[in-house]
Amino acid sequence: MPQLYVALKPFIGFQTSFALLVIPTYIAVFFYARHYGPTGLLPLDQTQ
Repeated sequence: MPQLYVALKPFIGFQTSFALLVIPTYIAVFFYARHYGPTGLLPLDQTQ
C-alpha cells in the first residue's frame, strides 16, 4: 500500500491517491466482516 501511494501521489495528488487506495480497502474489510463476522456468536438472549 505505501509503495502504491508513493507511486500515485505525484500524478494524481494527495487526496485522490489516498482515496483510491483507502476506499476499496475499507469496502473489502466491510464485506469480509459482513460475511465472516457473525460466525460463532450466540444471540443475545442465549448467553451462557
